[in-house]
Amino acid sequence: MRLRRVIQTSLLALLPVVFVVCLEPGSAQSTSFDAGMKLYKAGQFGAAANKFLESVRTPGKEGAAYYYLGCCYYKLNRPLEARPIYRTVVNKYPTVHEAGLAAQMLHRLDPSFVIPVGIGDSPQSAGVSISAPPSVSSSAAALSGALSRSPGFPGEDFSKLPDEVRIPFTTDPSGHMRVTVYLENRPIEACFDTGANAHFGKNHLSAAGVALPRGNPNGQASGWAGAPVPVWRQTMRIKLGGLTRLAPVSIEEDLSMLPLVGQEFIQGYQCEVDNNSHYISLRKASAFKPSLSQVSSLYDVPCVRRGMRDYVKMFINGKELEVLVDTGAYASTFNAKDLADIGVRIPDDAPRTTASGVGGSFSLQTINVECRLGPIWKKDFPISVGGSAGSAVGQDFLGSQRFTIDREKNLMRFFH
Repeated sequence: MRLRRVIQTSLLALLPVVFVVCLEPGSAQSTSFDAGMKLYKAGQFGAAANKFLESVRTPGKEGAAYYYLGCCYYKLNRPLEARPIYRTVVNKYPTVHEAGLAAQMLHRLDPSFVIPVGIGDSPQSAGVSISAPPSVSSSAAALSGALSRSPGFPGEDFSKLPDEVRIPFTTDPSGHMRVTVYLENRPIEACFDTGANAHFGKNHLSAAGVALPRGNPNGQASGWAGAPVPVWRQTMRIKLGGLTRLAPVSIEEDLSMLPLVGQEFIQGYQCEVDNNSHYISLRKASAFKPSLSQVSSLYDVPCVRRGMRDYVKMFINGKELEVLVDTGAYASTFNAKDLADIGVRIPDDAPRTTASGVGGSFSLQTINVECRLGPIWKKDFPISVGGSAGSAVGQDFLGSQRFTIDREKNLMRFFH
């Protein structure tokens, strides 16, 4: 997922959590939750926590307020204090939607915690997988299942789509791959992101003159920040290069970064990224060149597809770790627990930064490690550690390479 770095100048402190609230609800407090959400989305977690603490006495908002209060502690790297708050949501407000999300967070903080069956109003359709790699997800579980079984979208004649498409891209100063995508025939600058689905903000649609979705949000999305974001999920016409498809798109209220286009759009195609010529090549399996038929132990890396995303085994300080191939992330970003499992320690004084993506801002630390993936071997390489998702290798590591994700042979293939 695309990351935007900002130097962290301070870490806001939270007041201790008070679980017994004696104040009577009042009309002045009805806006506390909304104010907390605005601060939360802006990455001001300390100030947001104070608002959520106020709003736990607002009828109808108690469960949600406690959930986001717990998220504030989690964002501020205080998981031990977040855990009892999430338990409060699960135990006292088991029927609210946020109870399912709180249960998922508890399972992430404590894998021995078993998520209760039926917790929350619709926990399985929330589409947020806190422990999964960064992604844009939705409540359309049936649609996602159909996409994983078929090379094309429901109702799409995949055989009539072009066998091969070349898509030019540029690289911005941060290293992200920029493309021009046509949404309902209107051009929009976007980030090509193999770690995400098609994701836009209403602000992008409005600026391009595309009709905005109506009604209430019908799904949720999440990214590195881990916080679920309400989205409108609908099928829209997308054109990228010479390929036009009616593909699923998620739209949030306001997206403060470039929109994303990635996995769902390229469904059914092999994807080659050439960082030297700045072209993305999409090919159907039948159009693959014979020269790619032989397998090299050095240039071909086993690749596993989970859902619609691709994972490879990377070596960190000589230890093997499965990572997401994420062209939308400039900085290679790793989950702290993943690194701990292979014996990589994060020093307490490691430099800290903040980054933002779908769902808000989150804290990162930077350490230097030895990284190896296929023919690429980098010593003393800086990686980012943090976020609420899995581990991903980004453009800072892959940016000088030409590679193909060969889903027929389940390989990530580097050119030489």
